[in-house]
Amino acid sequence: MRTNRLIFLIVIFVFVFNYSKTKAQDWAPIGATWHYTMSYEYPLYLSSFIKIVSEKDTVINGVNCRKLIEYKAAPDGTPNYYKFNLYMYESSRKVYYYVDSLNRFCLLYDFNANTGDWWILDEYPTSWEDTVKVLSTSTITINGQQRKTMNTHLTSNNGIIGFDGLAIEGIGNATFMFPTFDMNSNGPLRCYQDNILGIYTTGITPTCETTTIGIEEIINNDKVTIFPNPFTDYFEVKLNNEADYKIEIISALNQTVYCCTTKGEITIIPTKQLVSGLYLIKILTSDNQIITKTIIKE
Repeated sequence: MRTNRLIFLIVIFVFVFNYSKTKAQDWAPIGATWHYTMSYEYPLYLSSFIKIVSEKDTVINGVNCRKLIEYKAAPDGTPNYYKFNLYMYESSRKVYYYVDSLNRFCLLYDFNANTGDWWILDEYPTSWEDTVKVLSTSTITINGQQRKTMNTHLTSNNGIIGFDGLAIEGIGNATFMFPTFDMNSNGPLRCYQDNILGIYTTGITPTCETTTIGIEEIINNDKVTIFPNPFTDYFEVKLNNEADYKIEIISALNQTVYCCTTKGEITIIPTKQLVSGLYLIKILTSDNQIITKTIIKE
């Protein structure tokens, strides 16, 4: 009797241990929500948002996975204008997504990867494969929890962009969850939240669902020029006047990594110290206008 009881307790312990270990890095727990910026250049120069929500567990081709719904706001800012289903799962720290045209799951992230490692985005035929290389790894603490981060670079044979830079375990790429052909329309990440991690915000917008319509944005585009973008060791900020202004560079982790006050039409910003990835540049002009732009370090 004692032996049976001991075996029973051991089985329960192993089950609970393995279950908790599996859930510790659970991709897209039910209710998890991502918000990304989405931009329309025409006709309204609208900056709105994409929202992705993890809805429920399901099965595709015999694979246990999560059903997520992607919502896109309408050009007039109306939320939930367009939506479609996504299917994803995680196994051994690798995240897969379902590609309808192939009727199979394809690798999206490999959080086992270390500096110098790489993986292939196998959604495309062999001759068109895209390779994601890990340039460096680190950790980030969000609400008291540590998550692995990877600084990645995408080598694409078919025009895909928008998958470089920071990827956070359990959240995904800080530009956009998936590779995209147009980085100006999808991303970067605004907010992520779930019932395990809590809420994580990048600080690029006042709220997760901020929507702005473009008169100010058009003026901003005329008022400041940044070249080159993407950049490597430096970039130039050119304003159309010689007034004083303040420049801040903010990382995808919402950390100010550079700050200066300057005067003149052209200012050269050294960036050798910055790691590759996505940044927000914020410029405060002498007449108290705030100009923000997304920049990329190669």
